[in-house]
Amino acid sequence: MAVFLKPGESIQQAIDLSSPGTEIVLAAGTWNENVHIDKPLTLRGADGGKSTIRGCDAEHSVIAVRGAKDVTIASLTVTGARRREGEAPLRAGILADGDAEVTLTHNEIRDNEPYGILLNECAQATVTQCDLPDDFISMGMCMTARALVTDCTLSSRYKTVAISGSARIEARDSKFKVPVGGAFEVRDQARLALARCDVVGFFTLYDSSHSVMADTRFRRCSGAGNMVTDNASAELRNCELSDGVAVYRGARLTLQDGIVNARRGEGIIVFHDGHLDISGTAISAAGCAIGALGGNVTLTGCSVARSAIGLFCTGNTRVCILHSKFIACKDCAISARGQPFAGRVRGFRNTIPGPGEAGENAKRFDCDGDLGFLTTDAGGRWPGPFRRSGDRGGAGRPLPDAVTLDGGSVGS
Repeated sequence: MAVFLKPGESIQQAIDLSSPGTEIVLAAGTWNENVHIDKPLTLRGADGGKSTIRGCDAEHSVIAVRGAKDVTIASLTVTGARRREGEAPLRAGILADGDAEVTLTHNEIRDNEPYGILLNECAQATVTQCDLPDDFISMGMCMTARALVTDCTLSSRYKTVAISGSARIEARDSKFKVPVGGAFEVRDQARLALARCDVVGFFTLYDSSHSVMADTRFRRCSGAGNMVTDNASAELRNCELSDGVAVYRGARLTLQDGIVNARRGEGIIVFHDGHLDISGTAISAAGCAIGALGGNVTLTGCSVARSAIGLFCTGNTRVCILHSKFIACKDCAISARGQPFAGRVRGFRNTIPGPGEAGENAKRFDCDGDLGFLTTDAGGRWPGPFRRSGDRGGAGRPLPDAVTLDGGSVGS
């Protein structure tokens, strides 16, 4: 059954009088009201987002779906949510609460505060071909909410995605943009998965959160840079980063087959018992490509080039370098100076040319010992003997269960 409405006719009254499964179709025009949906139905606008619902009550979200399943919101422009100073921020352009299940498709959700879309409690959403411009935070999730985002554009004033609790989000083939700072903020035990996305902004992972990112590009914007901290973990496969990453306080970063090109500042910094595992990745930076100030670092099959210093080690860092290249470093390829070095460097079969050799570094090594073993087949360890059998490089706790990138659900 379909119900057709013209501007001036109440959407809420049509919802209240409708049966479950009704399709409510809005003509082109603007409705100034807040809408509450508590039953399965479809709310659809005219093609091209020509039907606008503008919130007029600051006490409520523009569209709130509470506890209703099989709800579809399509082809609408949703705007006007506002947060009052000092009040709880449970307001959004579209709010899904409780055990609501919603499908959002071909919508423009713009100029809402604090959220464009907010999923609370155990709500679930499938978001497809939506545009979220100029919201304060494009999308927020908390508790055990779940979301699948496909072919969307999120460009916010503050953050594109903020998730906490045990919430999980998977985004595919989408674009994210913020003018300054963090595109993604992930806290608690939340999970973030990205595949084939384009991001202008940073990611920040806290607590025990986890992220899997594949075939995704992070482009530069103003702000502090990417960060993984407080036992969080991130796994990046075939990704490109135009800014550095800081890894510390027991956090873990795994980079595989990627590119890190930090044209300002440092590349990857690990300290305070952080864990860094890099394989098949090309790394360059204006300053130090890899700064190991504590924790564990393993490099396998990497290329470190065109940086001031390729690898700087200090403190109690444990470093393992295997089958990697250090090329055209302006000051030094590998340095273990600065503060007293109480860690270990080990490895074999690396390429580290000195002055006058092809791909020369200004200096191969800067340390109190001899690291020449790094370029030999037999390898070695400094200081102390090298035990190759069973040596896997930097130790670290295993990654938690990965967030799926190829299924219809998020996480395990």
